[in-house]
Amino acid sequence: MVEDPLPAIETKRLSRVVVTFALLIALFYGLTLSSIYREKSAPASLEFAARLGAGILAFLGEGATAEGNTIRSPRYGLTIGEACDALEPFGLYAAAVLASPVALSLRVLGLLGGAVILLTMNQLRIVSLYYVGIYSPLTFDTLHTEVWQPLIIVSGVAGWMIWARWALRVASLRK
Repeated sequence: MVEDPLPAIETKRLSRVVVTFALLIALFYGLTLSSIYREKSAPASLEFAARLGAGILAFLGEGATAEGNTIRSPRYGLTIGEACDALEPFGLYAAAVLASPVALSLRVLGLLGGAVILLTMNQLRIVSLYYVGIYSPLTFDTLHTEVWQPLIIVSGVAGWMIWARWALRVASLRK
């Protein structure tokens, strides 16, 4: 008979983390289907991404402005579409952080850090795609869907792995 390598307490704790993670993901996707999200939150998130991107591009001398979820400049226009605001990768990241068995203060720091990382990566995506649209429009779709989308997702997963390792180390030092 093979002995279970995880003590019963660890198996129970791991099961609680997995169930909590699954419930938080279900809640997140449930909220994204709601009319409040679709009519208010989603458009506001896309408009925020466009305003921030236009601000960065204006700082870079592009003369860009945002109108709703569209960035306009004398050289190019770019519409921030559904799922181009990094909200979904952040929702998955947030579920993983919130399900983690560490102190609330460490989870709050993880949420803030993850938000900064994913917001930064998304703005890099928006700004780079703006320039790709100007200088290499034939590669725009490929870079948008085949490079940047997976890169944003990998950034969220890698960010969580780095945070989780740090948070578990801090939690063990507090005991």
